[in-house]
Amino acid sequence: MNEACNVTTALSAFSSISLEEMSTIRLMNRTDTKYIVSLSALMDVLQRASNCYRVQEVQGERNIAYHTTYLDTPDYAMYLAHQNGRVIREKIRVRTYVSSGLTFLEVKKKIFSGFDASLEGEFRTRDGLQTVECWSGSAGVSYKMFRWLKASAGYSFKF
Repeated sequence: MNEACNVTTALSAFSSISLEEMSTIRLMNRTDTKYIVSLSALMDVLQRASNCYRVQEVQGERNIAYHTTYLDTPDYAMYLAHQNGRVIREKIRVRTYVSSGLTFLEVKKKIFSGFDASLEGEFRTRDGLQTVECWSGSAGVSYKMFRWLKASAGYSFKF
């Protein structure tokens, strides 16, 4: 059995959560911590977590492949600002979801501690990126007033 099958099997033990449900959870504090572990260690963690967590499911898929490209300056100024804990910084990335072909352009700017501005674009393509089906975007600002409260405002458009 290959590694992707092992992970897919382990993820099937979790209860699912939809994108719609995820969008209603706005007051949660999200923390991303990434680790490099062996497949056996990952399988152990997934088994232990399956009763306590849910896994996001989109159109029947739980192990969703995507490609991300981060754009930066030649001297990696944006990456280094993040790594060095600089409060005022920006991030630009392009993410394509493999199965759907959806591509997103995301530009984020941290203005000062707790205040963020974002600009996101979505490009739906088909025919191997030859035809643009539609594109949409959003702009928003958010301010983290307290650890448990964030105020946000935004605008979305679609063409």
